[in-house]
Amino acid sequence: MKDANLEAQRAETWQSIKALLIPLSLFLACLMSAAGTFLVYNGESLGWLFLAAAGLTIVTSLIGLIRFQNKFRANGLLANESESERELAQIKK
Repeated sequence: MKDANLEAQRAETWQSIKALLIPLSLFLACLMSAAGTFLVYNGESLGWLFLAAAGLTIVTSLIGLIRFQNKFRANGLLANESESERELAQIKK
């Protein structure tokens, strides 16, 4: 059986990484969208590629935002919590 504390720590790390990458990717998607709009307005066909890449980035960011929830934290299991603290939290529930 895997250690629940280790899994909670990994899930917390991934949640922290997602918290940084989601806004960054949305910002880059805004830049790509602006560049694509500018290029399409000026008759360049490369603009559609920028708009498609921006759309794909926005969709993947929204999927990441929807899947942002950390199931261990939602259940009250924190990464740096000892066994006695965990048992005490279970008794209080």
